[in-house]
Amino acid sequence: SIIKAETFPGELEMVHATIRGDGSSDQEIAVSAHLYEGYLKQGANDDNSGCALTLEMGRAYMRLVSEGKLPPPKRTIHFLWVPEISGTNAWLNKHEDIKKRIIADLNFDMEGLRLATSGSFWVMHRTPDTFPSFLNDLSASIMEFVANLNIERVRYRSGGYGFTLPVISPNGSLDPFYILIDKHYGASDHVVYLQNGIPSVMFITWPDMWYHSSQDTPDKLDPTQFKRAAVVGIGAMSALASADDAMGAKVAAESIARGSERMGQAERKGLGYLADVTDPAALAEAYKEARNAVRHQAEIEKGVVLSASVLFKNPAEGKKKLEALAKLVDQRAAALQNEVTAFYRLRADEMKARVVQL
Repeated sequence: SIIKAETFPGELEMVHATIRGDGSSDQEIAVSAHLYEGYLKQGANDDNSGCALTLEMGRAYMRLVSEGKLPPPKRTIHFLWVPEISGTNAWLNKHEDIKKRIIADLNFDMEGLRLATSGSFWVMHRTPDTFPSFLNDLSASIMEFVANLNIERVRYRSGGYGFTLPVISPNGSLDPFYILIDKHYGASDHVVYLQNGIPSVMFITWPDMWYHSSQDTPDKLDPTQFKRAAVVGIGAMSALASADDAMGAKVAAESIARGSERMGQAERKGLGYLADVTDPAALAEAYKEARNAVRHQAEIEKGVVLSASVLFKNPAEGKKKLEALAKLVDQRAAALQNEVTAFYRLRADEMKARVVQL
């Protein structure tokens, strides 16, 4: 075949709205959802649901602020409804001044699917290890709070199998709120923010049995799922928009505590290497990788804690205050490494292997 092609300037239309901050901060935040992936991919869940959800988040947030139930925003909030990825790229490239002021993005891609119908979870994808950020822990904390209050537990059975604090739409399901905090995955607008140095997490319902098909229609969606996602989204958005030094310290505390859990998970992975090895000659290599697992996670957690400094009124001063917490990560890592070494020696003795020093 013979193809003749050319490129030429064109116009790209997108919808942008703002909720203005009170002027006390020059920082800004973003809330993103894509209108379509090319003109032919305009599904009800992917991602008209994300656009509808974020529009409702903005409306409900303004009402809650006006009623005094949420603090007014210090930081301007940008709502972007764009062609996926290409629209975000174009907007950030056109507004370099705003891009430099955005400290975080919340990306909503496929939010309204009824979870029970598709065997799905509402998933939050974290930033990658190469981009440690407080945003993961802030968002996960709010998400888990809402989910834990909307899942029946046997110890609460005397309450009639009801949710502790129901978040349910009158026209929606009574399904439990199943969530998952997962590792980074790309393929949506959050990657563009990350590539521009802006922390961003993605929320998504997955799996979606009707993804990218003509069956992605409104009858698959659940008003209750929309409401729960909006509650979580508004919580995270409000925390980011109104954060002061006190909130910055709270977020850092959340990160240091959750980081200790992640370091424990890294140790468990490393000890698994040592526990599973069967060849004495391979034991030393397993020991090295176990130590690497702990070391790797420690470096991430120090970056996570320090990243919360951006929420302080003076980020530079905030970073100085948080450095004391970051230094404690090394102490925890050293204690975990001692446990790794002790278990390595136990296995070496068991396998009659030569002990190496690293």
